[in-house]
Amino acid sequence: VNAARAERVPLVLLNLDAVAGKANRWVGRKADLRLTAADGPGVPADWERVRPVVRESAMPSGTPAECRIRLGLDPERPTLLVTGGSQGARSINRMLARVTTDSPKAFEGWQILHQCGSGDSAEQQALYQAAGVEAVCHDYLDDMASAWGAADLAVARCGAGTVAEIWASR
Repeated sequence: VNAARAERVPLVLLNLDAVAGKANRWVGRKADLRLTAADGPGVPADWERVRPVVRESAMPSGTPAECRIRLGLDPERPTLLVTGGSQGARSINRMLARVTTDSPKAFEGWQILHQCGSGDSAEQQALYQAAGVEAVCHDYLDDMASAWGAADLAVARCGAGTVAEIWASR
């Protein structure tokens, strides 16, 4: 707010959360333009609705089969994408490890593409292998566009960027 005033430039707020938090509501009162991807009750009437903002590099290109091939997956098999964001999420990793250990038949016919976070992919891969679940694990995925394009279903953290990417990739 102060920087925009000092530079004499318009202040624009972009809220990507479903419900604007205290900081966004406070900045919104001072902003020249208020944009939000949210819709529904609780969104101030003077906030302009926009589509979720999605980085171009996360937009799928090609068919699901083409995306799966790029990632070393079976092009014909339904794919579950698991991602905890760029850093991974140990809570998601632990949950998937438990589900695959307790109920491996739930994944019969499926393959899992799991972005685990730094240093966690080998352990997660071993857990899937021990449960007999087809999976490919990575510490980090550079090609999220292909990951979203390959996925039939996703288990992911619900950050605004991730939700926008899921929405955009349908």
